[in-house]
Amino acid sequence: MEKPLIIISIFFITFLIFIIGRFLRKTTIRKKLMNHPFPEEWAELIKNNVPLYNRLPENLKQQLHGFVNVFLAEKIFEGCGGLKITDEIRVTIAAQACMLLLNRKTSIFKKLHTILVYPHTYTAKTVSSDGTMIIEDQSIRLGEFIRLSRGEAAPGPRRVAPS
Repeated sequence: MEKPLIIISIFFITFLIFIIGRFLRKTTIRKKLMNHPFPEEWAELIKNNVPLYNRLPENLKQQLHGFVNVFLAEKIFEGCGGLKITDEIRVTIAAQACMLLLNRKTSIFKKLHTILVYPHTYTAKTVSSDGTMIIEDQSIRLGEFIRLSRGEAAPGPRRVAPS
């Protein structure tokens, strides 16, 4: 009777060590990325493509650089419709997204893993319900947080008038 209890205890302790180790490793890597030197070419891309960047005080620019480093290390970018993902696309999208995180204690988009980038507008299937009927439709989209059209990703954010 003691043997199964010992085996379960060993399994539980091993599992706990594994989980804690993963957390500590991720935290350590993020801290290194936050303090890692930011490439001058990337800063120039952000300066040219994200107009708000030029108005930020130096301490917020440094914070943004750290967030962008982490974002680019952890997120996957996929080009859709034949679009080739470049550093300009990756860095511009990361900077625009990470602007939302400045001066906040937050994880860097924990539930976001992949960013799909379209070269132009795209059509998305929508399904909605009014409680009695299911309505399927298609909508033309210029971009979303996760699905962002290349034209709207750079240079800089654009205002889109409601239709």
